[in-house]
Amino acid sequence: MKLKLLIFFLFFALLANAQTNVSGAYFSNTNWSKAGSPYNVTGDVQVPAGVTLSIEPGVQINFNGDYQILVKGYLMANGSKSLPITLSSGSSTGKAMILFRSTNLSISQLSNLKFTGPKYALQLEDESEFSQSPIKLSGVLTVKNINLTNTAVQTKGYGTTASLVLDSATISSTLIKGVYPRSESITLKNSIISNSTINSDSYNNGIVVESSSVSSSNFTLGCCGANFSILKSTVDNSTFSDYNDYYKVTIRDSKITNSPINLPRSDYGFIISNSILSCNTGTYVFDKYFKANAEPVMGNTAKLKIYKGAGIVLQTILPGADRL
Repeated sequence: MKLKLLIFFLFFALLANAQTNVSGAYFSNTNWSKAGSPYNVTGDVQVPAGVTLSIEPGVQINFNGDYQILVKGYLMANGSKSLPITLSSGSSTGKAMILFRSTNLSISQLSNLKFTGPKYALQLEDESEFSQSPIKLSGVLTVKNINLTNTAVQTKGYGTTASLVLDSATISSTLIKGVYPRSESITLKNSIISNSTINSDSYNNGIVVESSSVSSSNFTLGCCGANFSILKSTVDNSTFSDYNDYYKVTIRDSKITNSPINLPRSDYGFIISNSILSCNTGTYVFDKYFKANAEPVMGNTAKLKIYKGAGIVLQTILPGADRL
């Protein structure tokens, strides 16, 4: 009887300490199970074209160095609210945890994921103008219920038709970036974003923040078609700035509070529609093609004042002041 009990406990102890080291290419469909978790990425994992890697709810994936999961086939990583799939790293070097290249993103499915950096979490493509993939990335990758902490998400294709959507994301201390040049668009919707940076770099296809809440974060813009849109969202205690010229900004049906805007250099336009801007301190500086279809408000006491010349400035003025 004692021997049976000992075997019983040893069996479950082995199960409790089960782990799987993974690296290399999969040439047939593969499943990472909760029973084999945690999965330790000890070398680059490759999912070639036509192959599917499936990851079960509750699986933990640890990146033990500058390695990644390269997906040229398809990834099915659907956790659950009670059993999310978790990915973490202790290193901030080089490669993203998951990189998609030369595939149709619409076939992959990702939901209920938790990424903890400092290693980058997700990346679309890894191209430049002079080094492009022979098969272009396509489709829309929609990731639902994703948690991003101290990490980054970026698009880095060149002139592809693909795009990335993060739906119902919780984003903290994270970089969201469309990389120079001509990288894929990013949409953040139904999300909570804090202490993060949202950067549409030069020639980027744009970043959209929709039906979301943003706090203590930074919006930054490059040049030459770089753009972002804030739609049906709230932004508080944040900043807006550029580091180049010729970008476009749209704010519609939104509320921007205590978030100074310093965007004086665009030739593409700054559009505010049906929105409120309220700031107790700081200055709003818009470009010369500013268009307002609503009455922005600062400190609930001021209307919009447009100064003649190259710049448009919204600052604290007397109640009832009119446009000049």
